Amino acid sequence: MLHEIAPHQYHLEYSTRQPGKGDILLIGRKGTVLCRAGQEEIEYPTADQIKVTGGQYLFSIDNQAFFLPRGLEEPIPEGWELRSIQTFRTASPKHLAYAGWLGSRLALFYAEHRYCGRCGGAAVPR
Repeated sequence: MLHEIAPHQYHLEYSTRQPGKGDILLIGRKGTVLCRAGQEEIEYPTADQIKVTGGQYLFSIDNQAFFLPRGLEEPIPEGWELRSIQTFRTASPKHLAYAGWLGSRLALFYAEHRYCGRCGGAAVPR
């Protein structure tokens, strides 16, 4: 199953931290996630490789933090491609495949839920 990532550990604790050196950026559009082109194993861009003005912390796997970036400051560098999340079912390593799939789903949730379901006010990303 996609969510079986043992011996790695998934951490969902809330954090207000911003992307830093070595943190992974999950950049996607409509069911795709940005990955290194031409590789069988999954590799995502880090905050060192793509400059962003901030991001929303999503989760961590082991000690590796994953972020939904905001404000891309430069164009996406060459050597990267948008991969369908369908390919993550059989991709490796499994913990990174799960991270890409989950990050894509969270990005869609945040894009579709911009207003509070209780009061109707605009949701403020933290």
